[in-house]
Formats: sequence, structure tokens, C-alpha cells
Amino acid sequence: MLISALLTILCLFIILRFIPFFRKSEIRSTTLIAGFAIKIAVGLLLVWIHEHVYRMDDFSHDGQRFLREGEYLHAVFFQSPIDYLKLLTGIGENQYLIEHYLHMTQYWSAGDLTLINDSKNVIRLHSLIHFFSGGHRIVHIAVFSFFSFVGLIFLHKSLRSFTTLSATQLFWILLLVPSTLFWTSSMMKEPFLFLGLGLFVFGIFANTTRKSRIIALSVGTIILIGFKPYILICVLLSLLVVYCHKTFFRSKWYLSVPSLLLLTVLLALIFESPRKAVVHHLTRKQFDFINVGKGGLHVKADTSFYYFQPHQYGALKIQNETAELTKPVMAYTYRFGSKQSPIPVYLKPTQQSWPIVYFKPGCESYIDITPINESAIQLVRNLPESLFNASLRPLPLDEGSPLKYLAFLEIWLVIGLAIFAFVHRRKLNPSEKHLFFGLIVFATILLVLIGWTTPVIGAIARYRFPAQLAIIICSLIILDRKAWRTTHS
Repeated sequence: MLISALLTILCLFIILRFIPFFRKSEIRSTTLIAGFAIKIAVGLLLVWIHEHVYRMDDFSHDGQRFLREGEYLHAVFFQSPIDYLKLLTGIGENQYLIEHYLHMTQYWSAGDLTLINDSKNVIRLHSLIHFFSGGHRIVHIAVFSFFSFVGLIFLHKSLRSFTTLSATQLFWILLLVPSTLFWTSSMMKEPFLFLGLGLFVFGIFANTTRKSRIIALSVGTIILIGFKPYILICVLLSLLVVYCHKTFFRSKWYLSVPSLLLLTVLLALIFESPRKAVVHHLTRKQFDFINVGKGGLHVKADTSFYYFQPHQYGALKIQNETAELTKPVMAYTYRFGSKQSPIPVYLKPTQQSWPIVYFKPGCESYIDITPINESAIQLVRNLPESLFNASLRPLPLDEGSPLKYLAFLEIWLVIGLAIFAFVHRRKLNPSEKHLFFGLIVFATILLVLIGWTTPVIGAIARYRFPAQLAIIICSLIILDRKAWRTTHS
């Protein structure tokens, strides 16, 4: 098994060395191989941090859970190849198959809470990799890192003409952005998010044939839909804003920004039903994140679930992965994955034991955020708080592990780079201005969305890396290479 793992990794290095796509990237093969080796090392470091710093077991963090549930799905193949193909493709999948083969999983079913259960796609990929990985997680880390590395090359090819940096300088900066390197070297969704973004940006901005751009744009869109649909929404909104900015306001931001904000308000007032749907979805997302952040106990009761907060545990008898109510208590009831808001319910002891589906303490880095409570007005009021939390947290005095200081340092390195680039900026051509404006809009939309819904600093640091990367790219676009040379001479 170890030999197969080593052979897989060797094959990936050979691909980097000899496949024309990488050889034509303006980056030397030795540099590519060194960069990819760094990604594999960081992926292993991420697992080590979860296991030895946070003391998490196989089901206590997303990467290991995706890996294990992929193993469960992989095992279906040896029981029934037909059923495996149904689950792998989603064609013919039904509740019986899930309950028969995957009843022990937690990520496979997300009900109708989202249009696409992107967690399934990560599990599917892990199940395929299990055919040649032998269960060695280094192989899964290497394969996921390789896909994100391909995304990095596509992004590099797209941005090469928009900066005055050399190809090698741009490569190392894009690779070594701490949060990007950290999360895109994992066994989670982020490597494919990065691949999708790289392809999408290549399809929009790369200086290549129309056919290549259409293919890249189509594949990038499919990948983003399959792994991070909300990121695609942020990208499309930013492109729409740039189009309006360029077409109707002649690229004058002081006209386009207030006008588009006013238009957004007017559309929200006119179209009541879509506004309520968006506000409700954000409210539910925030509610779920708050419950996870604070910690709690979720049990299954027939077709519904009950949620108990930590201060209510005294009313429960918890043992052998079941919970039994011993005292009357007010809890929440909801249907798993439902878009309907949880309903408060008064429960009395019945000597019935409920299976536990989720039971965890609160997150160490939990922060209080203002509830949306189904109010569009509250969303607007929360804008300053949301932008602050998503952009500048953690602060040194925030709760959390020592890793919060690294996140804090990265924030101020990004801000420092932006200030340095602004001071030593160059004059941009129209296409560079449009890309710069679009990236700022994308980063703003994503940060606001994260700040509205996410009360855990660790999750914020993970979700915002595309926004931070966008700000870094903006800095590289406006930075004059002469200033770079002067600083490093």
C-alpha cells in the first residue's frame, strides 16, 4: 500500500515535469515541483494540527470526515457496483440506498436546505481516490493539492499580463499566501473551489483562443456549482456590477457605486418575494452557524430533530449515543435540511431514547453577532459589524487557539501590502481597471456574506481566503515593479 502511495505521488511530479500545460507556464519545472511539494507538506501539517493541537479524531474535522465517508461510499462498490454507480452519479439515488449503505455518514444528506449538496461531491471524489490510495491519506492530500495547483497555474496564466512582476515572483506570491496555501492543500472543498476560480478567471481574462476560454469558463462554472455555489454567485454579481460600471457609467466609480447601491435598494423594495427568500435563507444559515458555534445536542425523533443548548443538558440523560429527557424543557424542533425556521417546542419526559446525530461543545473562537431575525432592515444595520468581523477578526484579545495570532498577522500583512502598493502604484489601462474594480466588488460581497452568517473566527478565516486573495491580487495589479525592485535591492 505504501508503494502505491509513493508511486501516485511520483506520477504527479512527473506530470508537472513533462506535461506541456505546465511546461508552457513560464515557470521552471524545478520551481513547479518545489511549489507542489510545499503544498503536500502543508496538507500534512493541517492534519497534524487538527490531531495534535486541537486533539481531534477522525470525525471531529471536515477533512478527516470527508475522507472516512468517502471510504464508506467506496466500500459500496464491493457490495453492489450498480448501487455504487447510482450513489456516485446521483442517477437513481434514493433514500433506501442511503439508509442501507450510508446510514453512518453525516454529510451525505443535506435535505432541501441547499440546491446542491456540495459535500456529496467531495465524498464522491474521495471514494474514487480510494481505488488507488490504499487508504493512505497522503495520497488524498496529494491529489486534492494537485487539483488546486492546476487552479493556481490557470490563475497565474490569467494574471500574468495584468502585473509588472516576473512570472516567478507572481507564482510564489500566489502560492504562499498563507490562508490560500493552508486551505487549498486540504482534503475539503477548497482545493476544487480554487480550481474552479482559476478556470473561471482564465475563461474571462486570459489572452488565449476563444475556444480555450469558453471551455475553461464552462468547466470552471460547473466546478464552482458542484463545490461552492455561493462563491459563483459572488463572482457573477461582481461581473454584473463591472458590466454596469463599464457600460452605463463609463467606468466612473463615483457614479456607478452609489447608483448601483440605490438600484439594489429599489429592487429589494419592489420584489418582495425574492427579498424575503434571501433574508430567510441568510437568517437560517446564521441560526445554524450560531448553534454550531455555541455547541449543542441534536437528536433524531421520527421525521424531526430536536436541538438542545448546553445549559439544557441537565434535563437530559446522555449515554451510549442516545439521549433521554428527564425533565421538562423548552427546545427547538426542525426537519433536517429544511428551509423552514426551527420552531420552539415544550418537551416532557416520555422515557423515550433519541439517537444522537450531533453532540459537540461550543467553538473556542465563537463571537457574538447580531441576529438577522428575518429582517431586511437588520441586514443593512449589520453591514458595519459584518465587514469588521469578516475583514479584521481575530483581534489579539479574541478567544481562540494560538493560531489566531497567525491569522491576525496575515490580515495586517495583506493590509500592509495594499498600502505599499497604493503608495507605489502605477497607471492602469482600462482592462486592468476593470479587473481591479471587479476584484474589490467580489471581495466586498463575499466578506459581507461571511460576516452576516458566521459567528466563529476559525470558520471566518477559512471562508474568507478568496476575498483576501482578491485584495492581494488588486495590490499586485497596481504595484509598480520599480518600487518592488527598489525595496528588494
